[in-house]
Amino acid sequence: MKPFSILVFLLIISELYAEAQSPKNMPQYISSGQSSIYVSTYNHAERIYKGTMYYVICDNHLQVLNLHLFDTVARVVFFKSLTNLEETNIENSIRKLDTLNNFYFNACIMILSGQEYTIEYNIGSFSKTVSLHHYYLEQIEELVDLINKSLPEKYKLSYLLRDTKQDCSLNSLK
Repeated sequence: MKPFSILVFLLIISELYAEAQSPKNMPQYISSGQSSIYVSTYNHAERIYKGTMYYVICDNHLQVLNLHLFDTVARVVFFKSLTNLEETNIENSIRKLDTLNNFYFNACIMILSGQEYTIEYNIGSFSKTVSLHHYYLEQIEELVDLINKSLPEKYKLSYLLRDTKQDCSLNSLK
């Protein structure tokens, strides 16, 4: 019975940690411009020691932040000024996300496994949040590729592959 209690305790702590690190709990960066883009990602199995990574684009700057378990303030690990062309290309890619649903879930991956992604953006008067639980979308891959062009290898976003299995149904898992 003791291992089960420990497992339940760890799952509760894990989910509380995920909630505390959601974008709504991140400090909001004041942007003097018309747009801001936030991308957050973590892997369930690794976030205890790697934390959650945040990619913030606003005012022609790209910041990469890392928030570790039980930390209250994210640490800036990379900062770069973007050219107008780089920021425009990223904003154009973001505009392609407006037809997406707000949430995508891969039933082939257990709820507390896999990679989580959240993209939150404000461009002019339009804002949207798209959350993905280990789910591949071509539009997200394009955005990740554009952001990665401005990052050193150490901080590049890793995204799923086009052939990621995600065609399971919840009924087939019973």
